[in-house]
Amino acid sequence: MPFVMNRSLPVVLVSLALLGAGPDPPRPASDLDKFRYQPSKIRVNEVAHYIKSNLDGSKPTRVSIFVVAPDRLEVSKVEKDVNDAAWVRAHFDWKLFTSDRMEAAVINLDGSIEERASFAVDRAKGAVDVTVGDRKGSAAWKQLPFHVYNFDFTSLNFAWRHLIDPKAPFEIGIIDPTFQKDGPPIFYRGDARIVYTGEDEIHGKTCRSYRISGPGIGGTTGTIWWDPKSGWLEKVEIPFRDNPDWNSFKLELEGIELMTPAAWKKYVADSLAKANAANAK
Repeated sequence: MPFVMNRSLPVVLVSLALLGAGPDPPRPASDLDKFRYQPSKIRVNEVAHYIKSNLDGSKPTRVSIFVVAPDRLEVSKVEKDVNDAAWVRAHFDWKLFTSDRMEAAVINLDGSIEERASFAVDRAKGAVDVTVGDRKGSAAWKQLPFHVYNFDFTSLNFAWRHLIDPKAPFEIGIIDPTFQKDGPPIFYRGDARIVYTGEDEIHGKTCRSYRISGPGIGGTTGTIWWDPKSGWLEKVEIPFRDNPDWNSFKLELEGIELMTPAAWKKYVADSLAKANAANAK
């Protein structure tokens, strides 16, 4: 997740502001009852390969999601003209139906790893704590489950298969990095509502289509297609960027395969080497 916050009184004031201000912040809204953990729908060692881009297909980036365990993912992102790969390790809490811990790093061409950011849920205070370099910060959620849009909705993607009724509307909260050099590195962006709208043929598959809208995606409206057979999102199109380097968000499934952990590590290294070789031409 490329998230690629001095004295005691100010800390208290900042914390109160993030938690909604006042000694007794309101309880967050919750649609957690719309989900039920279904381990049979998770296939360990499965890899889902996506292309992330702008809506017009520009600035393509390969995003690959490896299912390490029923509660763990690893994600690699290799972008054209970039000489390192983003590498995220995410742990899932199947009571919150989101990732409760993430570590983000980059893998350099020589194989060295640079840790960049960490993300952890603090359930007691209803917030996530983030460290980016020497900066630290927190953001309280106002809707459960919440997801990180900048993580390409990967946690939403992995949680979707656990919906009890995939045709019932539900709401999510969205927490994102601020991408600012100064100030808090993370904030609660807002809520988003997801509504089933029908079925479409995507890539030769019968997928269920959904409308997503709300302040969590900048007040815009987008479309999500989900394949109930694979359990993965098949395609996402939202006219709101999840990273300042893009102008909108499109995520499209390329394929699914099985890999051993060793094969996954080799795949990440080879993908970076191939991208670098292409860049040198």
